[in-house]
Amino acid sequence: MDCNGWDAQVAQEYVDTLAEMEESTNRVFPLRVPGTFEFNSALATGTAKALAGQLSPQEALDEVAAEWTAILERVGADNVRDAYAVGVAMEDNEL
Repeated sequence: MDCNGWDAQVAQEYVDTLAEMEESTNRVFPLRVPGTFEFNSALATGTAKALAGQLSPQEALDEVAAEWTAILERVGADNVRDAYAVGVAMEDNEL
């Protein structure tokens, strides 16, 4: 341990991973869209139900999909798409 409490090899692997993430084109950005809290809540609820055995994984996914469809209908798919595009541009430092 000589890198502020980190093993030198682990610290280097961590730094290398961060550098690789920066170069990756396979990124998922946080949802910065209308309805984001509802989308996340529906996903968390579905995950919890599947993990608790209240629903099968497929049933939970189907329930989440139905919730997301309702949220999209309420806030507007075009609004979500446009807001996500702005978020991607911000992440890519294009704005």
